[in-house]
Amino acid sequence: MTFAYDKAGFAIAGSGSLSIDGTAVADATVAAFVSRGITHYFGSELSSKVIGEQKRRADAGNPMSEAEVDAYKAETRAAFLARAIAGEIGMGSRGPSADPTEAEAERLAWAEVQVVLGQNGIKPAGKGADRKWAFGNGSFTKDELVERRMAKHGERLMAEAKKDLDKKAKAKAKFAAHVADQGLDL
Repeated sequence: MTFAYDKAGFAIAGSGSLSIDGTAVADATVAAFVSRGITHYFGSELSSKVIGEQKRRADAGNPMSEAEVDAYKAETRAAFLARAIAGEIGMGSRGPSADPTEAEAERLAWAEVQVVLGQNGIKPAGKGADRKWAFGNGSFTKDELVERRMAKHGERLMAEAKKDLDKKAKAKAKFAAHVADQGLDL
């Protein structure tokens, strides 16, 4: 069996066999699996990542221009392709999850950093992991900027994060009670 698929500039070809529970799968089915996988990964997941970044920046008061959206999309697509080529898709490489309050505080810190950078007209140099913002007497990565913000404002950010998470938990509990009161079932 051989198959080839080309969509949105990404070509995949393969040969060999695939069986599930000892039953050979038809070539058309394998092609459909590949097609759906590529469409999902380079379509839905890519769009979700771009839309999420647009929302984060807009919420921080630093909306993306069309050129920035296009550049972020191209950068993200290239990273997705690199992961696909490296065989890292679907490998589930999650480590231990971060403390939710700390993660929320860091998200808030980054939002504040973006506002401050935007207000001062400071744009990043470089792409992807090499992105740095230059000001004062140094050049800083996103992680370094978040770390600096946490060092200066960590106590306030942690309190705000806890407040935000408590608010979300209360809203979730209220919604769950509402659903229970309605007697809804599956």
